[in-house]
Amino acid sequence: MPRVVTVTVPPERTDSLLQEIRDIEGILGLRAQKGISLQPPGDVITVEITNRSLPVLSCLLDECGIGHTDGSSITMSEPTSVVSSSSASAVAQDTSESTWEETEVMIGKESNMTASAMWCMAIAGMIAAVGIATNALHLVIGAMVIAPGFEPITRISLGWVSRSHGWQRGIKATALGYLAMLAGAVVATLLLRLFGTPPLGEKGSYLPPGTLITYWTSVTPASVLVTLMAGVAGALLVVTRRSVLTAGVMIALALVPAITIAGMAAVSGEMALAGRGMMRWTLEAGAVALASWLVFAWQQDRIQKRPMRL
Repeated sequence: MPRVVTVTVPPERTDSLLQEIRDIEGILGLRAQKGISLQPPGDVITVEITNRSLPVLSCLLDECGIGHTDGSSITMSEPTSVVSSSSASAVAQDTSESTWEETEVMIGKESNMTASAMWCMAIAGMIAAVGIATNALHLVIGAMVIAPGFEPITRISLGWVSRSHGWQRGIKATALGYLAMLAGAVVATLLLRLFGTPPLGEKGSYLPPGTLITYWTSVTPASVLVTLMAGVAGALLVVTRRSVLTAGVMIALALVPAITIAGMAAVSGEMALAGRGMMRWTLEAGAVALASWLVFAWQQDRIQKRPMRL
């Protein structure tokens, strides 16, 4: 959908930049306000533009050094509606892809491992451990929805493709998040043993004993295919700014149960099982990173055609 791009520039650059922006197809509105910006000081140019033409504007601003030098800045937002009789068709048929900067900010919101996010990961590990121990699939699915575990991995791929430092932030967030989940699984396993519940799925429920552990520590062609498809779908949801739907992607992946089983098995002294759990998690994480890289690389080649500013 259309965007509103607010550009702050030094006064001496305003007129030349306005002239270049006017030549871009897909401009819905263009305004300049002289001398109104206090920080950074200068003029403010407001551009209303279709999302389809946004990469062209972004490349132009990059070429002019806007946002890369002191005295200039760029802010992007999305209007809730656009009413323009002359541009009605362009608005109705507009695309939904985001810029690299928008994608990074959105992924950062979902994946920065603050104290709250790490608690979510740890709690997800605890719930998943209880579900695996009791063969209660719905508990494990609930843990998959709770855990913000997909975006940190995609952030690594985004950083590689967009040539930014995002890959470093992604590695840090992935490590912190899944260590917190591992810790949660360990704590839950100790509590289960304290309360007399066998931790490694010996107790059945509506599923036979050991069903979930066997499933999430096995690697088959079908499981690899599902992981790759889920990784592609998740990356597409990210670049179209529909990250709320990545909860479904997490359910399709085995990231949460695999690392949870690894922690549970390690505490129980079942190192072979712990190794199989870590192997499955590594496969899942690697497949997600690869699938995301492919989607982002396609975006870079066909749509973005520029590095990230962040």
